[in-house]
Amino acid sequence: MKTKFDIFRNQLARLLQNELPGSEAHRAMESEMRRKLLHEWDDKKARLSAVMLLLYPDENDRIMTVLTLKQNGIGIHSGQISLPGGKFEPEDMTLDQTALRETEEEIGVHPYEITLIGQLSSLVIPRSGFIVYPFVGYSTVRPQFKIQDSEVARLYEVDLFNLLHHSNKNSFLFTEEHGETFTIPSYLLDNRHLWGATAMIMSEVEHILRKEGLLTD
Repeated sequence: MKTKFDIFRNQLARLLQNELPGSEAHRAMESEMRRKLLHEWDDKKARLSAVMLLLYPDENDRIMTVLTLKQNGIGIHSGQISLPGGKFEPEDMTLDQTALRETEEEIGVHPYEITLIGQLSSLVIPRSGFIVYPFVGYSTVRPQFKIQDSEVARLYEVDLFNLLHHSNKNSFLFTEEHGETFTIPSYLLDNRHLWGATAMIMSEVEHILRKEGLLTD
């Protein structure tokens, strides 16, 4: 007998084969700061990276995913909430291998535990000079997580539908390096703001689920 999780991941795998909402969904969680920085963007200087949206069921068959809080002092995105992932390395061969490798390194989930079901739209991260490619995978059981302390300060296990609920939409003021202040749209997660590229990726997931009627709040 199929569980709610089985049904959902099969639905999502099918939906990821359709045309994706891409930039339309990204704009819902895009900041003026990013739009300003994009005017100076040069594709020729871009570095490649990949992240993993890992789905799994909890003991109540809720649809769960995992996010990480980056350690402070390890780069421009330190102290932010993000999906497991990182930069492409030549030995990866392909970007999905980057996402799998980084997921194992950061949160201890082995590639053989993850079944990939599709890919979300790529997007530019102008502050750090990356183009990020998000992949979607699942585990049929809750993984045994083991965080990499040098990079990950905290791991969040999150009910996907709760995270994407309208009541979790928020914003905050952010002052960038040159002193200009911007309003940044965000999702709230345990009294922290989930923003930037990760929020834009989650916004695409939200748009896909809403269009299919799977998320109706």
